Amino acid sequence: MTFRSKISWGLFFPLLLALFFGACFALWRHEVASGIILLVTIILVLLLILNTTYKVTNEQVLITSAFIIKEAVFIKDITHIIENRSIMSAPAASFDRIYLKTKTGRKNISPKNKEIFIHLLLEINKDIEVVRLQK
Repeated sequence: MTFRSKISWGLFFPLLLALFFGACFALWRHEVASGIILLVTIILVLLLILNTTYKVTNEQVLITSAFIIKEAVFIKDITHIIENRSIMSAPAASFDRIYLKTKTGRKNISPKNKEIFIHLLLEINKDIEVVRLQK
């Protein structure tokens, strides 16, 4: 089953707006190369935001973000799923995130249907401990 990343537009909108106005200003001043670079940057940011997915197979969570990030986490190696609101850089387009903690590290992700995602992982590996945020 494939899950898209949840998107916090408030996280990206100021960046996209600044890039857009920068591109408009550069083009208005006839700085075509600068304007094109900024427009291409907007496209790349949108590709990353809109094309981040987490595919759950019987053995792995495959993390893909556009054409840049492709990682796999073995579900049998996951020890904890920890809810968090970290701003650390990660293939996650939202502040509503979870850590997939393994024996060797952790991955910070933000699946759109977080509860279904967690339930699916628990069906495959019943030894995973889920740590919820305090409300």
